[in-house]
Amino acid sequence: MSDFTRTHLTDKPAIVGARWWQESLTISSDPIARRQALTALLVTGGALATAGIIGSILFASSGDDTRVEKKEALTMQRDYGWSFGAEDEKLTFDGVTYIPFDQTKLGSLVSDVTPVQGPLRPFFDPTLLQSLSATPRLTVPGATTTPVPLSQALTPYRTAATAIAYRQGLALASLFAAGPSDVLVIVDLDGPAAVAFAAGAAGAFEPVLQFRNWPHPLGVVPAHLTLGTIVHYQPLFVRQRAARAGRGAPLLVLDRARLAPYTTEDSQFDNRYVARPPSPESLRSLGLRRVLYVNPSGSYTREMDDLNEDLVAYAKAGVDVRYVAATDFAPDPAVSSLA
Repeated sequence: MSDFTRTHLTDKPAIVGARWWQESLTISSDPIARRQALTALLVTGGALATAGIIGSILFASSGDDTRVEKKEALTMQRDYGWSFGAEDEKLTFDGVTYIPFDQTKLGSLVSDVTPVQGPLRPFFDPTLLQSLSATPRLTVPGATTTPVPLSQALTPYRTAATAIAYRQGLALASLFAAGPSDVLVIVDLDGPAAVAFAAGAAGAFEPVLQFRNWPHPLGVVPAHLTLGTIVHYQPLFVRQRAARAGRGAPLLVLDRARLAPYTTEDSQFDNRYVARPPSPESLRSLGLRRVLYVNPSGSYTREMDDLNEDLVAYAKAGVDVRYVAATDFAPDPAVSSLA
């Protein structure tokens, strides 16, 4: 078992983000929780990026009558549309899907992937899924066009990497064929790979998706790829949901890109966020005594910064916490690579 201790901050942009973010965390006084510091800085970063975009729009349309407000990025998207400030930009997909895309099924996406087991639903976050049906509540002053609905800009997403991740999830599920009961699996991979891994493991585990942002054409986090992967695997999630019949230990699905580096508001929209895993008390109430943390490969020897406090708390509460790399699960060559 790996020992979980509070990590010190290093000058590695891939771990924390932009340099200013690292420095702000470094000077934080010890009593301040790392999660609180991360949350505060993410909100500030998102607000600044949003203010920059809305400020330029208001200035262009209102002459000298300009007012710039700082608001959370997700709030601005809900108010003015998912592509706020970049309506002319297009989402980029580099995957290939072979499953016919039935847009009418998007309306049931939230219900199709909501955990069947009631006690797991508080940890499920439908924010990303809700972006598909959301309509702007306000209009940008001076705007002459209406944002294209995200459902029309989205396409199912599949790559060779997600196909491998799917088969790795199958391999994990095969190890728990008897039915896991007291383990929480935390899958912390890049969004598309995490979703594919969850789809593969869904025969034995109940996926609990926790993607707390919306896609944006200039988003720091490429959430549209995660959403496209969910759409690709939607039929499989539905079949496995029925087959589990309300059984299965929880598998918390996270996007490792949620803390991706952010450099400038001029070319990026800050849609980052922090994860919110169950507390030790929640694990106890669910009868979960073990946690299996799945990271991309053996070269990743630490959990993401926003999970450090949680894993430390789990260990202190007597929960058996283990690391495992997704690459440790060898895909079965007999399984189709078209998944």
